[in-house]
Amino acid sequence: MAPVFKVRSFEMSLNRLSRNVNRRQTQKRSVIALAAIILNDADLKRSVALVLRLACVALLSGAAFTGPAFAQTAAPGDAARGKIVFLECQACHAVAPGGPALVGPNLQGVVGRTAGAVPGYDYSQALKASGITWTPVKLDAWLTDPGALVPGTKMAFTGIASAALRADVIAYLQTLK
Repeated sequence: MAPVFKVRSFEMSLNRLSRNVNRRQTQKRSVIALAAIILNDADLKRSVALVLRLACVALLSGAAFTGPAFAQTAAPGDAARGKIVFLECQACHAVAPGGPALVGPNLQGVVGRTAGAVPGYDYSQALKASGITWTPVKLDAWLTDPGALVPGTKMAFTGIASAALRADVIAYLQTLK
């Protein structure tokens, strides 16, 4: 019995080690991509220097890039940080004036707009019938949990847990006029 237990224990240790290595490699790729974006934008260089330092420290220490330590460094409502957080959203949403709808609608001018109002995008009936006007308060509720705010929405996004990061994204969306 003892040799079998040792083999299983060794296998579990290898699996844990493999998961940790993969997680760190993903974190390093994320920081490299983030740095490339920042180096091409003079405004972001100044705005996110502290965030980059903290991210590097987190990676070197093996900590995660997200979570309470990262969220506490961001002052609520910083559009420059919101632009960085919004990179995840750009997989589905365009922000260029007159840009096409992707998986989701174009978010140019979203603040103050009625939900379900962008022509050419096929919104869910639930969102069209919601009567929501996208104020910062409604956007905060939406970014927290879209399905809770509008049951039946077709947006497949679980939300942003950090209030500070949501405030940053909203501040960024307010710049898209």
